[in-house]
Amino acid sequence: MATRITVQNINGGRLRHVVVPVRFTRAVSGGPDITAPDPDDRGHVMPIPDNWVPTTARGFSFGLTVGESARIRVERVDIDPSAPLAVRLRIGTPHQIQLTRPAGGGALPADGIIELRGIVDQAAQFGTKGTVIEVRLGSLEGPVLAEAEAHVLTPLTLNVAAHIHTLHPESGPPGSGTKPTHNGAPLDLDRLFELVNAIYRPAGVRIRLAKRFERENFDFNADDTPFLAGRGRKGTENDVMKSFFVPNHCNVHFVRFMDGSGGVGIRRDQVGIDGIEQSGILSMMEGIRDFGTGRIFRLYLDPDSKFQLLTVLLAHEIGHFLELIHVTDKNVPGRVDTFSRRQIMHPNTLVSADPTNPRDRPRLPDAGYGSADSDIRGKIEPVPLGGHLLTLKKYAVRPGDGEVAIARARARQPNAVLY
Repeated sequence: MATRITVQNINGGRLRHVVVPVRFTRAVSGGPDITAPDPDDRGHVMPIPDNWVPTTARGFSFGLTVGESARIRVERVDIDPSAPLAVRLRIGTPHQIQLTRPAGGGALPADGIIELRGIVDQAAQFGTKGTVIEVRLGSLEGPVLAEAEAHVLTPLTLNVAAHIHTLHPESGPPGSGTKPTHNGAPLDLDRLFELVNAIYRPAGVRIRLAKRFERENFDFNADDTPFLAGRGRKGTENDVMKSFFVPNHCNVHFVRFMDGSGGVGIRRDQVGIDGIEQSGILSMMEGIRDFGTGRIFRLYLDPDSKFQLLTVLLAHEIGHFLELIHVTDKNVPGRVDTFSRRQIMHPNTLVSADPTNPRDRPRLPDAGYGSADSDIRGKIEPVPLGGHLLTLKKYAVRPGDGEVAIARARARQPNAVLY
C-alpha cells in the first residue's frame, strides 16, 4: 500500500507540515453524555498539571472515572477508507485503563468507536508512566498514526441542595407570586443534575442532588426577579441566596428571571463580592430581565434545547463554585479562540452583545461537542450554545488552565472550606 502526500512549498521548503491521517474525537455530537466525554485536543503536546502522572502521548486527552467506561471515536481524516486500522494500549505500570472495545486490542470497529474502562487512579501511581492509546496502520505492530491519553480519576462528590423559589411581590397579597417552571411544567431536577453530572464526570466529580426544597420569599419589588445589590430595590439576589442555606452543601437557588445575567456562582472565600453574603449558586429558569428598560427576554426554545441551556448555565456556575474562572480572564489580552468557545467556562452562554467582537461571541455551535439554537426575543436569533469542555491540559500561558485539577483540588477541601 503506497502513501502519496502533496504539500505546498512555502518559505523555501523550510515550513514544517503536519499530516493527520486519523484523529481521536468525541464519540457523539450534541448534548452532554456521561459515556462520551468532551476531549481536550488543544495542540499536540501534553502539558499536565503538577503531580499528575506523565505520559508520552501527543495530542488528545480525556478524563475517565475509576470503575466507569467511556466511548471515543477514531475518525479517518486523510487516509483511504479501506486502510486497515488497529487499536491497542501501550501500557503504563500498573494497568490504569482497560480497552473493552475492541476487547484487549484489535481491529478498529466499523463505526470507529472504541470503549475504555478506568481501573486505577493515575495519581496513586506517582512516578509511573500513563497508559497511551494507539491507532496503528495494518496491525497491532504497524506504524503509529495517532495517540491519546485517558487520565483516570478517583470520584469525588459535591453535595447539592436545590431550592426553587417563588417570589411574592410586596404590592400583592401573600401567595400571589408565580412559581418558576420549565416550559410551563415543573423543573425536572433529576434530569437536570443527570446532565450536569455528564459534564463533570470526566473530571472525576460526581454532582449529587442530595436535597430539594420549595421556597417562598416575600416583600420583593418584583414577583419574578431578584435584583442586583445596589439597585435600590427590595428583593435582591443576596436576599434569595442568604434566605435559605443548608450546611455542608452547595446551595443552588432557582428563580424565574435574573437581573442581567443567566446565573451567579459564589464560593465560600468569595463571600462579599457583588454584595452576596452567602456562598452558593443562583440560576434563572425562564429568562433575563434588562434592568435598564425593565424588558424581560424569555427563552423561546424547544424543551430539549432549553434543558441543555439550563444544564450548561448550571454547570458553568458550579465551575465558579469550584474555583474555575472565565475563559476571557485566562487569555491575554482577553482573546477568545475556537477552543475557548468550546469550554464550559466561556462566559457568553446565550447571546452576544456585540457579535463582531470575538470576546463577546457565544459558545461555539456544533463542532462535534454539543449545540442547540436558542431564540432570545429582542436580541440576536438564533444564537448557538454548546461546549462542555473542562480542560485537562495546563498551558503555562493560560492562567487558570488545567481546570480538572483545579476543580478536583477544590472539591477535596473540608466542608468548612468548600461550602
